[in-house]
Amino acid sequence: MNSANVDVFFSCSFAEEDKKLNEFFYAICNALDIRGSNVSGAFAQTPPEKAKQMIADSQALLAICTRRKEMLDGRYLMSDAVRDEIAFAYGQDIPVLMFVEDGVQLAGFNFVTPLRFDRNTLGDPDVLEKVIKSIHGMKMEVISPNDLMIGQDTDEFYVEYNRALYEMKEVDGGYYWVYSITKRLIFLKPCKRQIYTGFWASGQKSELAENAEPMFFELKVESASRDLNIKHTIEKHSAECIEVLLKIEPSPVEGDYIEYSTIVSSPFLNPVWDEDVGSSAPLHLEAGDFSCADGFIPIQRTKKLWFVFRFPRSYGLGKHEIVPFVGSHTTTVNYEVESEIRRANIQIESYAGNIEVKMEVDSPLLHHIYGIAWNPKKKKV
Repeated sequence: MNSANVDVFFSCSFAEEDKKLNEFFYAICNALDIRGSNVSGAFAQTPPEKAKQMIADSQALLAICTRRKEMLDGRYLMSDAVRDEIAFAYGQDIPVLMFVEDGVQLAGFNFVTPLRFDRNTLGDPDVLEKVIKSIHGMKMEVISPNDLMIGQDTDEFYVEYNRALYEMKEVDGGYYWVYSITKRLIFLKPCKRQIYTGFWASGQKSELAENAEPMFFELKVESASRDLNIKHTIEKHSAECIEVLLKIEPSPVEGDYIEYSTIVSSPFLNPVWDEDVGSSAPLHLEAGDFSCADGFIPIQRTKKLWFVFRFPRSYGLGKHEIVPFVGSHTTTVNYEVESEIRRANIQIESYAGNIEVKMEVDSPLLHHIYGIAWNPKKKKV
């Protein structure tokens, strides 16, 4: 799996005695595919102005707080520029990770848990482990789920077909979502890599899922060319998401295939009612604005995609209220791809009031969402 990149503002002192220290942290960032920027170069703007612009354009701020001016009590102040950059990032709701040299006082920075360090022991294995874990943790906090999936295409296998069924189901007068996906992989060469999969809530008010049960997850091998199994490691699990690494054992070789299904269920995969919709902007499509949208995003070369979305009769959604679409997708839909809509076979049917949307397409585009948009109903009183 290729590592996704993130952009971080690297806030530090430019004193000569801190140069090696900065290089130490910068090297770790580079190794973790974290792109660091700062105002060490020449710019038309003054450094504080340029720093604010660069911080605002970054996903996080990493601050190296070294000793500058010594105070009467023997403690030290950090660089004024670093202090100002931390404060600006906090004011912009940009995540901050602080590495603070022993002896530096932190009055006024109680909103961040700092990691203290002694520059003479940074190379010790236990200290190095803490530094790397902290920087990697910052990266995982700010990276989007879809960025994690970008590097999943490979020449070691292709997907013969994906069959995806997304359903809204009724239970005890309420509704929940069940997503079932069956995928068959055909291996073109030996493959030892792990395969990433995940499901995330979309458009829901996050506070609705607080203290709720984690998303249900099930994995099942349907068939294989020989005795292949899948070991899965859950990386992240909550009521709003699940992220999983899959490892096929023993490692597949050329000519192998495996077919497996993943099933998740949760009331929070999409908003059910209009009042459940979060504060994020609606999806803008040619057909109008929509509060809800979901679909399937191919992340590996795929020969055939079948996608079905079902709503129960009791929910009251009509055929005309659903809009199929295909769009280029990163963290959101960037633009619609009308040629893909025309190429796909799409049917919207009503079976005794139950709505079923079917989409079928050969060789779907990577990192494009094949899905539907709709506006949820108002909750019945």
